[in-house]
Amino acid sequence: MRRFQLNDSLLDSPEHAFDGGREECYDAPGFGPILEAMEDQGAIVFHDVPGDGFSLDHVAIHPTGIYVLETSHWIAPGRDRSVVSFDGASISLNGEAHSDEPITRARATGAWLRDLLQSLTGRPVVVRPTLVFPGWFVESEQPLDADMLVLSPGALPRFLANARPVLSGQDVMLVAYHLSRYIGGS
Repeated sequence: MRRFQLNDSLLDSPEHAFDGGREECYDAPGFGPILEAMEDQGAIVFHDVPGDGFSLDHVAIHPTGIYVLETSHWIAPGRDRSVVSFDGASISLNGEAHSDEPITRARATGAWLRDLLQSLTGRPVVVRPTLVFPGWFVESEQPLDADMLVLSPGALPRFLANARPVLSGQDVMLVAYHLSRYIGGS
């Protein structure tokens, strides 16, 4: 278990605060190593964050931002290249328009987490909803500062490496500390 310095006290790594073990919390095959790569880049990752009658798949807090990571459970049809396209507003799967419900849900969970974190920390925060499509190739021309992201799992660590930092190390720890306490009290 990693430990983090927060002011003058030590805080156990919050990614273990809610569930019993990391192996149990990865909900998409092959996604665990991606989350670990994000942690290696300084992200603090929480799993199965309880909401009001729902749960967030993953929350990553990193100097480049706070991300709600919602993983798609859509199974790729087994083609050589199964493609998700995102134009900033809608999703298509292999060229066919698809329900925008995942986008609506991701935006709603992002807003819920933003409101929660603002009430816990007393500071304004920006949360970026992020839809992740394991097994799919994602085509998107999203700028690094887009308000919502749609990515393949392998793109997450590359995104973190290239995005501009927006949180100080202290802010990362502050948000992680308060989210960890919220999860522990749920």
